[in-house]
Amino acid sequence: MASPQLENGYLKISNELAEAFCRSMPNQASQCQVLWAIIRKTYGWQKKEDSISISQIEELTQLSRRSVIYAIQNLEAKKMIHVQRARGRGNVNKPNKISLQKNYSRWVVQEISEQYANNLKKRRERYKKSKEKVVQTNQGSANNGQKVVQTMVKNDELFAPTKKRKTIQKTLPSDFLDLSRRFLEYQQQQLGESLVKISEKKIHGGAETLEKLTRIDGFDLQREIRPALLWAVKDEFWSYQIRSIASLRKKNGSGESKFSNLYAKFKQQNPQKKVDLEW
Repeated sequence: MASPQLENGYLKISNELAEAFCRSMPNQASQCQVLWAIIRKTYGWQKKEDSISISQIEELTQLSRRSVIYAIQNLEAKKMIHVQRARGRGNVNKPNKISLQKNYSRWVVQEISEQYANNLKKRRERYKKSKEKVVQTNQGSANNGQKVVQTMVKNDELFAPTKKRKTIQKTLPSDFLDLSRRFLEYQQQQLGESLVKISEKKIHGGAETLEKLTRIDGFDLQREIRPALLWAVKDEFWSYQIRSIASLRKKNGSGESKFSNLYAKFKQQNPQKKVDLEW
């Protein structure tokens, strides 16, 4: 049983800084965890900065190494922390010095900063001008004065139009299509036709995701995926989290897919993998 006591140590944070956290905390849980780990390793030891290794933050947050590094990079980009990297010969494995940026007016917690938004707008305008059609007279043509249309293209690496790809639907086994269709029908029955529309495109998209879950992620359709979905649509929490099968392979900040989390919870609550609903 946890029993935290002030006698075992505590953090001193000004009310003004705490209120700034209330307004401007990062919207990703992993970044919040890493930020608090940095505060614990600095303010928790009455320090403004400290040499903090990735493994120390891993131990505190229970996040993967990749998630910790990604979170530090994002917090640094948002100017919520300052990272002084160890440089020079012999400092390859030396941890970086990390400190909290107390001047919260410098924090950039928005998804797109004002400067980035302005640069993006300028690049779009440049691209638009580069694609304007210019009418020139073709002097070398047999018909003198014939007008031709030429397109000027310059520096359009970022916003160059992609080639139109022909949509070719893969032929998928009937088991995948059947499960995708039955899932949508059940969702429509529970939520109503106004919220859930059934179309061949949705059915095929869900079937493609199911096929990838088996072929790439290694799940078994009948023994693992179907029972987990049957359980999820009746679970109070997961029934609202899964409105589309196509979202099952989306990954969170720790790199885990939604279905992996769902299946772990399903196994925890149903060791026998039995459900009382059939489609």
